[in-house]
Amino acid sequence: TEQYEIRKIIDKNDYLEEENLVDDAKDLKYVLISDAAGSGKSRFLVKISDYLRTKFPYSWVYKVDLNQFIGAFKTISETVNFLDFFKTFIMKDSKDYEKLLFEYFFNHHKIFILFDGFDEISPKCKGEVLKLMKSFSGYHGSQLWITTRLHLEINLKKELNSNVIYSLTSLTKEEQINFFVQYWTAQNITTDLQEIASRIVDRLSSITKVNNSNPIGLPQLLIIFAENSINL
Repeated sequence: TEQYEIRKIIDKNDYLEEENLVDDAKDLKYVLISDAAGSGKSRFLVKISDYLRTKFPYSWVYKVDLNQFIGAFKTISETVNFLDFFKTFIMKDSKDYEKLLFEYFFNHHKIFILFDGFDEISPKCKGEVLKLMKSFSGYHGSQLWITTRLHLEINLKKELNSNVIYSLTSLTKEEQINFFVQYWTAQNITTDLQEIASRIVDRLSSITKVNNSNPIGLPQLLIIFAENSINL
């Protein structure tokens, strides 16, 4: 089902396929991805990290779940050094030679650091994490990717002096139906799947659609519905 959790990107009303996002954002120091809970930001970041490794085989790609390093963030001071902090805390379980390699790439080659879940960390740590983000530097073309929810995007844009935010688009009705069919097929359910899926999508849309929004277009909600609605 993962192929249905990678969404198109919209920026300035232009739709971009995910494989074109990297090229579109090539000149950005910070790549901000903001959307609602359940929109698939974390899974999207995993796919982007895989794509970056393929497109830039001689670069360094490192994905970080911010919520796992709350204790480390509390140690951040005004004079935080991104490289030193990263080697000491984020890579604390890495071998010494891995840290040396990372430092070399950081100073001489393209690197991509992917921070997932800025919105999920404690409010008490957000200021410190922003200091860390602002201290990000590296070889020309290096990037820091950050995912967050909608209510924090304006503050992130301001603090990081970024003019661009990418958001994830919801699945269309046709894509929702296809999602259900493929999900159930993988579960060895084969009876009238297209008809059942179409009926369920119509029913859920009539129940959940509010102010022209499309909440069941969110991948995580679709998974929940797929797991529980076959008997509707």
